[in-house]
Amino acid sequence: MRRKSENNASLSPAEFDLMRALWELGGPSSATQIHRVLNRYRPCTKPMVYILADKLASKGFVSIEQVDEPVTYKQITALVAENDYAISETSGLVDRLFSGSWKRLVLNIAETDNLSREDIAELEDILRSKKRSEK
Repeated sequence: MRRKSENNASLSPAEFDLMRALWELGGPSSATQIHRVLNRYRPCTKPMVYILADKLASKGFVSIEQVDEPVTYKQITALVAENDYAISETSGLVDRLFSGSWKRLVLNIAETDNLSREDIAELEDILRSKKRSEK
């Protein structure tokens, strides 16, 4: 799968929900399968699944393939992995809100007092591990 940063397109909330449904399904899926999952996030008609999938295909986020066996249907496949999208969106957020400074992001999070001791310990472990891996 390619990274979102290769096409620099942003997703509307409805498009993101369709992608989330595809990621949850874990592979190529029919509109019917996507429709079932998507309705957990937002009310949606099956024709809307096709409209959103077409928009996502034009942005390079999904591919749509006609399958003829055992019955004819459209198979929709995510071309962008969930983690790659999250990384790209996070980078964009840091660029926009913190002038590209990840340190300012972390300081902002730390100042909110929403981190538990467990969160802090886990973040320290992650940073130590990252530091060791870069040596």
